[in-house]
Order: sequence, then structure tokens, then C-alpha cells
Amino acid sequence: MKKFLLLILSGLLLILGCSDADNGTVQPTAEPSQQIQEGNEQQRESLSEDEDEPYLNPLSELEIEQDEVFDYMRLDMPLPENATDATFKIVTTRHGLQAAEARFYVGYQLYYYRIAYTEGESNIADDELAYRSITSEQYGEQEYLLCLNTGAGRVQWYDELSGTSRSLYCPIGLSEEGLLEVAHSIMDLS
Repeated sequence: MKKFLLLILSGLLLILGCSDADNGTVQPTAEPSQQIQEGNEQQRESLSEDEDEPYLNPLSELEIEQDEVFDYMRLDMPLPENATDATFKIVTTRHGLQAAEARFYVGYQLYYYRIAYTEGESNIADDELAYRSITSEQYGEQEYLLCLNTGAGRVQWYDELSGTSRSLYCPIGLSEEGLLEVAHSIMDLS
């Protein structure tokens, strides 16, 4: 009976690709750090457009390249140096504002960033979340609102020099420290 169970177990290990055919010993399929990396990549890939879209159905959207933002908005939309997989759009918000929008990652954390011309600070995110905490903060000379929810958050500020409202949103897996680091980086670039 034991031989039969060992034979079945060995067969399963061969099927799963975990054995070393040369000496019959069981080997891990990946190094622990590689397994963590693969897990993070799977988590990143599992975020679908519908699941993490914080901006509720803009009235219109047009995909563009980063260098085209200036053509549409007459301002640049710089992102942090460590931003990856960035996509850009020109959207019409539910309130009728034309805004530039960037969707990007820093590490495995997803962010959305919007800019729109407004006469004063305005919620250009179009999010309908009831935040559990909204506080007024300051970074250098820039005042901003920090809006936090369980797992999500937004930083919103008004840039007086350009006359634009700006919003940085983290839809899932929020690290308040990470959100503020990205927001401060963007404020420094603006």
C-alpha cells in the first residue's frame, strides 16, 4: 500500500513539474522571491478596468500619448520617475469639464491622476465615494485635501499658477505613505 501511495505521489509531482528527473528529488518550482514577484504580477494583472475605475463613466474619452497632452490641454502632465505602464486620456467629466487623465503604476500600486482647468479647487475625480476621513494638509506652499477610505484614497489640490485642479487617486491596496509620496512627487514636478 505504501509503495502504491508513493507511486501516486511521485506521479503527481511529475505532472506538476516539481521533480528533478535526473535524481528523483523534489525541487521547488521557483525561488521564494520569484514566487512573491509572480504573485505581485498576478495581483496587478487581476485588476480589471471595471473593477478599479474610480472615475464613474466620463461623458467622453479619447486615448492619447503623453506628449499629446500639451496639444489638448496646453500644459504638461509629468509623472513620477518610477511610474510605469502609463496610459493617457482626455476625458469629459460628469460635470462637463475637459480633463487630462493618466493611469499608471508605481511598483505594483495603481494610480489615476487628473488635471482640469477650473476657477478654484474642484472635485474632478467624479468619484462618488463617501470618504471616512478628509483632512486639509500642506506640502511646502501647496495646500491639498487628503481623502481616505478603507483601501482607497485621493489627494486633491488646486494649482493657482496654472489655474488647474488636480486629483491623484489610489483605488485599491492603499498605502497612505505611498499615496502621499507620489502626490508630493507630482507637486514637485508641476
